[in-house]
Amino acid sequence: AGMLSVRPHDFRLVAPGQGLAGHVRQLRRLAGRATLDVELSDGALVVEVDMDAAERAELPQRGALVHLAPAVARCYPAA
Repeated sequence: AGMLSVRPHDFRLVAPGQGLAGHVRQLRRLAGRATLDVELSDGALVVEVDMDAAERAELPQRGALVHLAPAVARCYPAA
């Protein structure tokens, strides 16, 4: 076993079935950026997704179902 690490700006919103499903718990906008808190479908983990607010025509709203995939991830071995 090990640990997978993904930085908030390395997540991408993808089409259904192509990533981890979750619901948007919170959306914050500041200085052209959008930060989403997404609770994964199993409820065990909330991840933060940071994106350029202009990247999408519409940002998902609170409660929306989204699918996430990492563009870049790092894997660390178990201690």
